[in-house]
Amino acid sequence: MTASSSDLNPEVFEAFRTPAFRRMWPAALFGYIGGSMEMTITSWLVLQLTNSPEKVSFLGVSRLAPTLILGLFLGSLADRYSRRNLILISQALVTLFAALMLFRLSVNAVDAWFVIVQVLFVGVSSTLLFSSWRSYCSDVFSPSQLANAMSLDVVAFRAARMIGPLLGGGLIALVGYAWTYALITTLYLGAFLLMHTVHGDGSYVPRKSAATTKTHMGDAFRVIASNRALGAILLLTLVMNLFGFPYEEMVSVFARDVLRVGSTLYGLLGAGAGLASLLGSLAIASRRVRRQRTLFSLGAVLTMLALVPFALSSRYWASFLLLSLSGLAGAGFDTMQFTILLQAVPPEIRGRMMGITTLAIGMMPVGILALGQLTEALGPQMALALMEGTGVLAALLLLGYFPELLDRT
Repeated sequence: MTASSSDLNPEVFEAFRTPAFRRMWPAALFGYIGGSMEMTITSWLVLQLTNSPEKVSFLGVSRLAPTLILGLFLGSLADRYSRRNLILISQALVTLFAALMLFRLSVNAVDAWFVIVQVLFVGVSSTLLFSSWRSYCSDVFSPSQLANAMSLDVVAFRAARMIGPLLGGGLIALVGYAWTYALITTLYLGAFLLMHTVHGDGSYVPRKSAATTKTHMGDAFRVIASNRALGAILLLTLVMNLFGFPYEEMVSVFARDVLRVGSTLYGLLGAGAGLASLLGSLAIASRRVRRQRTLFSLGAVLTMLALVPFALSSRYWASFLLLSLSGLAGAGFDTMQFTILLQAVPPEIRGRMMGITTLAIGMMPVGILALGQLTEALGPQMALALMEGTGVLAALLLLGYFPELLDRT
């Protein structure tokens, strides 16, 4: 342990006592910033190229469809092979795809469909990274330390959601798309090089198995079927991704067409939500959370509830505040989601557990398509208000039906 790490608050920064995490965390931060910038830039670029909210929704579907189609299979790989090596492979692929996009932008050879297809391939790599990264974290830390590690991972994610839109939106205006993508490529490369310095596979050693892929995946489903609380958490995750989170792909439409602002204030809008969620994640990391399921569930409800008035607002700073409140509530949902799921299953099926989680997350493209169609028919404000209001109602029904979603002691 270094001198600087010994001075850290052991409650907030406990995970940094682990040498591997001191390299993993900045690697995650670089990757998250690159991904957040990429989402900001590609959404704005497609909107500028096509002037179509529907095409922006196609972009979101392309980004997330791999989680629904391939998530379970890619998650099973994390139980069969070295999770560290799978992380490196996925990071290398994301860097390669970003470099390709940089080249096409440099020679002015980009159209909307190329962006959508490129984002699809990034989505495949990111889905592999999703399961491998979180499973690897659960191998590095004991169950008592995992909540802190996951909280700090969410801190990195939410810091990126603050920094990425600001950098992306601002740099588009200052230096253009190509130079902005050069920074994204550099960030992805930095994440890969940092992760390459992390050695070992943690506490879990992958085992060769003669079981078929179907049997291998079936084991994980049987664990969920025997645990009502796990099923309820996955259902609420599905509701959040079907109704709650699709708004992220339409913030560019709200910024330009409802709030009437340019790329810089568009970036600031997303950064406000990122900052609020970052502060919430730090607060969670500073405590030993006892009521994990309650924090997870109320975070989901309040995230969607704040987005209803956001959808109806036409004033920039009111929208900024409401989106920030939604981000603050979302910190509880994001942090506890993976902590609860990873703690509830044995190490040998954690990759598949994350793969099954991606099936729920994979409903987001369906929600994005629905939101895009509703936006064409009703306009962005009524469309988003309807989606988020339906999500709040569905979440409350789940809370009523599954008392396991709330801690009773």
